[in-house]
Amino acid sequence: MSQRSIWVATQLSFLLKTAYDLTRAYVFVEQPTYCFENPRQMRRPDVALVWANRLPAGLSDEDLHVAPDFVAEVVSPTNTFDQQVGRVAEYLEAGVPLVWVVQPARRWVHVYRQDGSVALLRAKHTVRDEPLLPGLALNVADIFPPSSPPVAGNPA
Repeated sequence: MSQRSIWVATQLSFLLKTAYDLTRAYVFVEQPTYCFENPRQMRRPDVALVWANRLPAGLSDEDLHVAPDFVAEVVSPTNTFDQQVGRVAEYLEAGVPLVWVVQPARRWVHVYRQDGSVALLRAKHTVRDEPLLPGLALNVADIFPPSSPPVAGNPA
């Protein structure tokens, strides 16, 4: 992953963790590995969310054996959008109800749902009233780095 892709994945996980404390959801960045029903097929989504009530024993040292409730894949220069869309199909088939493909270079989020609906969110949009992410109010622009570079110099 590139610096920008890592930043975007970290920022999205931070925003989700801020919206849902540990009593409601676990948010993961690139870990744990999600095991599909086929034990040879594994994925490490860039960001994943699992509702806490689906992991009643809490966190363990094992791979995740339940489908995440939300997955985000961040497109980086080392993978293509087509590769990411292929992963979307795998996640949906495995039972993940909501998958985002985040394109930092374009500042877009492609949203895929189990019901087959697809949406395109741009930086100007706000995620609100998403049934699969209840209570979340998220400005899409907040996922991405600022458009203008930071001012040079040490802030101290």
